[in-house]
Amino acid sequence: KTAGSAEQVYDRAFARQVLRRAFEHLEAEFADGRRVGPFAAIREYFAPDYAGTHAELAPRYAMTESQMASFIHRARGRFRELVRHQVRDLVADPSHIEAELRNLLAAL
Repeated sequence: KTAGSAEQVYDRAFARQVLRRAFEHLEAEFADGRRVGPFAAIREYFAPDYAGTHAELAPRYAMTESQMASFIHRARGRFRELVRHQVRDLVADPSHIEAELRNLLAAL
């Protein structure tokens, strides 16, 4: 595929949609109380242009660096689970989940 092929553009848009849906599900879990903590910190940390550290982020949300690191670690783990759920819902054969996840990452 060339860098800007129609297939590559589609794959990238599709991958972003899967990630966006998983992120929206994560946000909903915080909004409805299934998860607790400052979702704004997750939104900030997950932003593509965020280059800060846990230590820089923590004071803005009244957390210690270790609390923020743990909070982000749990959020990232849950986000990965939600991405996996999105992919599981898209493939007909569960044995294809890992391959589809690799394809999504490659598209980005």
